[in-house]
Amino acid sequence: RGENPPPYDVEIQPSSKCNLACEHCFGRFYPRLPNLMGEKELGEIAKKIDDFQEGDFKVEVAKFCGTTGEPLVNPVIAKGIKLFKELGKKVIVFTNGLWLDNGIEDGRDYSDYILYADKLNLSLDAGSDETFFQIKKVNGFSRIVNSLENLIEKRNSNGSRLNVVISYVIGENNYDEIVRATKLVKNIGADEMVFRVDFTN
Repeated sequence: RGENPPPYDVEIQPSSKCNLACEHCFGRFYPRLPNLMGEKELGEIAKKIDDFQEGDFKVEVAKFCGTTGEPLVNPVIAKGIKLFKELGKKVIVFTNGLWLDNGIEDGRDYSDYILYADKLNLSLDAGSDETFFQIKKVNGFSRIVNSLENLIEKRNSNGSRLNVVISYVIGENNYDEIVRATKLVKNIGADEMVFRVDFTN
C-alpha cells in the first residue's frame, strides 16, 4: 500500500559479552551494551512482542543473536526459546557454538533447548583447530564439531524439526579450508552451509 510495514521479526541480544575474540567481528569496534537481561526482562519483552499488532501484522519471528556478544553466554536464552515457541513464534538462534555443550541449572545443556527452535545458525569459519585458534583466539574447533554431531544426533532421534545452518566468513586466513570445512559439515549432517566474504582481512 506504499506504507512502511511494521516489524515481522525481532532480534534479541541476550548478552553483550562474548567467549571468543574473532578478528572479523565488527562488534569489537562498538561499546558493549549493558549485560542485564534476566528472566523477568525477557518475559516483559516477550509479552510486548506477543501483544503487538498493527492491522494484519504481528511479529512472527524471534531471533536470538549478538551484535557485540554471544547469546549462549546468558543462560536465560534456554527459557527464552521455549517461551517464544509457546507463544507460537518461529525461533532462530545465532551462535558461535562454543557453549552448545554447556550445562545449565536443570541438568540439561544448551543443545537440549535449541532443539525446540526452528533454526540454528552457527558460525564456524574454519576447517581445523589451528585456523580456528588463529581467527578466534580461543581453542574450540573440535569441541564445536563434537557438539554439532551430538546436536544433530539428538535432532534426528527425537523428531525435532531444527534446521541447522553453518556459516563461514571467508578471509585470507581461512579461504583455503572452505572445501575441508564443507565436507566436514556435510558428513556431520547439517542442512545448509552459507559463505560470506570478509573484505577487511
